Amino acid sequence: MNPVEYTIDENDHLQFQLFNASKSPAVQKRRTRSKHLIPAVYIILGVFISMIEKSPYALIFFFVVGVLWYLFYPGWESKRYLTFYRNYIQENNKGNLPSLAHFEFGEGWIFVKGDGMESKIAFSQFTEINETENYIFLKLKAGLTYIFPLQKIQEREKLKEEFKTLAQTLKIRYNTEKDWVWK
Repeated sequence: MNPVEYTIDENDHLQFQLFNASKSPAVQKRRTRSKHLIPAVYIILGVFISMIEKSPYALIFFFVVGVLWYLFYPGWESKRYLTFYRNYIQENNKGNLPSLAHFEFGEGWIFVKGDGMESKIAFSQFTEINETENYIFLKLKAGLTYIFPLQKIQEREKLKEEFKTLAQTLKIRYNTEKDWVWK
């Protein structure tokens, strides 16, 4: 396959962070708990207060607050994650973005060249490949992930096939989530 070259920017890093967070069991648990537990606590609190006060107003108030939380908190939380990761990327990549990425596939390895670094990585270091509508994320054993923004790659279909073949050969997961969006 021909070498792959593209520019990676802040939005590419942001999409990776959001994808990674959406797949994290800890983040999923925290988000689910916040969405469901807090409204339930409000409603239970409303029931207890209305029983003590012998008035339905507390129940109505806390029920409304619980429903509003359930409806609007996920959108607010989603924006909070966006802001957090955007700030994180800006803080940790000052002056480094956008950056040029260069990949060459060899026999049993991939050569990676970026701003100020070069690396030759054996295919055996790959652990998982994730494909969304706009990205391929190549995960390595060391915890690194390489981001391939498909819109910026001319031979994107050829690259996808190369990664699918690699996944089959290496017996690693190739996850396709064409409909993934950050919520």
